[in-house]
Amino acid sequence: KMKRKFIAGVLSFLLAVSTMAETAAAAELTDNAEVSEAAQISLENRIWDLSSDTTAERPLVEGTTGEFDGILIDATNGKFAPRTPETGGTDTQINAGTILTIPVAANNDGAQLTITLSGGTGTVEINGQSYTDASKVISVDLPASEEDTSCDVTFVPNSDGSNSTYVASIALSYNEPAEEYP
Repeated sequence: KMKRKFIAGVLSFLLAVSTMAETAAAAELTDNAEVSEAAQISLENRIWDLSSDTTAERPLVEGTTGEFDGILIDATNGKFAPRTPETGGTDTQINAGTILTIPVAANNDGAQLTITLSGGTGTVEINGQSYTDASKVISVDLPASEEDTSCDVTFVPNSDGSNSTYVASIALSYNEPAEEYP
């Protein structure tokens, strides 16, 4: 009887240790998966829908600062104003003087920032360089970066003298690595 209790105790102890080891291993895998998933998310291509079709709430920011889905908005000298069919549009009006700070993940191959207009014209400055729309699209190549960074997009008066740009979306697409040949 004593031998049976001893064996039962040893088996119980081994089962408990085994369960604890599995729990620790599972926790470690979960932590690693979360880190890996977070890293993948930051390098995924992004589209910020600034139309009235979006399910995300677009804030009205004028004379102050705000945020929209990770984009920092500095409208202390401008305006970021969502429009709906009831207010005369289905986009977001961004006035000259507004600065959008777009998050850009560390990447080896650069990225493409694309601002799609719903109509009219648009002019932005990035790193002191001016970009104007071509067929309702402003497209800017962003350099590779070893660290997470951001891109400041400053809206400036348009070539036609207007101060408003009507934006439907902003997209950030990471460039694919160049193919390597043997």
